[in-house]
Amino acid sequence: MKNRVIFFTLLLFFMGCAQNSRVFIDENGNAYQYGNFNLIQKVQQATNLLISKSNLKPDNLIILTTIVDIDNFKKTSQLGRTISEEVAKTFIDKGIKVIDLRATNSVIIKQRNGSFYLTRDAKYLVKGAETNYIFFGTYSIGHTSVYLTFKLINPETHIVISAVNFQLPLNNDIRKMLGLKLLSPYYPPL
Repeated sequence: MKNRVIFFTLLLFFMGCAQNSRVFIDENGNAYQYGNFNLIQKVQQATNLLISKSNLKPDNLIILTTIVDIDNFKKTSQLGRTISEEVAKTFIDKGIKVIDLRATNSVIIKQRNGSFYLTRDAKYLVKGAETNYIFFGTYSIGHTSVYLTFKLINPETHIVISAVNFQLPLNNDIRKMLGLKLLSPYYPPL
C-alpha cells in the first residue's frame, strides 16, 4: 500500500512537472508557458504590424470581415470572431474608421477555378464611402499551433498591399474556441 502511495505521488509530481515544462515558442522566438499567453496582446501586435507595413493613416476606411478557416471561406469559429473583434478594436484605437460587415452577408466570396475572390460588388457595398482597404484573415489548424494570416486588400484592384503571419498555441482555450475536443491538462499535445 505504501509503495502505491509513493508511486502515485511521484507520478502526479512528474506529470505536473511535464506540463509546467511545456513551452510554446512563437514565430519570433518568444517563449511562453504552454497555457500562459495573451491572445489579445498577440492579435494587437499582429494588427499593429499590419498597420505599419501598409502605411495606414487615421481616417482611412476599412471594411472588416471575419477571420475564416483557410479550407472553407464560409466557415468561421468563436476564435475567428473573437480575433476579428480585437482587430476592429485595434484599428479603431489607431483612429482608423471601420465598417463592420460581419453581421451581414454583404461581402460575397466566390470561387473560380479553385481560387477565391471578393465579388466586384465590394466597391458598391458602402455607398458614398471611399473604402481604402478590405481586411481579410484566415486561420489554419496544425497539430500544436493555429496559424493565422491577416491581409489588407485594395477593393478596386484586389491587390494585397500588406500581410502578416503569426501563430497561436493550440492549448485548451484555443481548442474550445475552435470547437475541438479538449485535452487533459496533464497531456498537452506534442
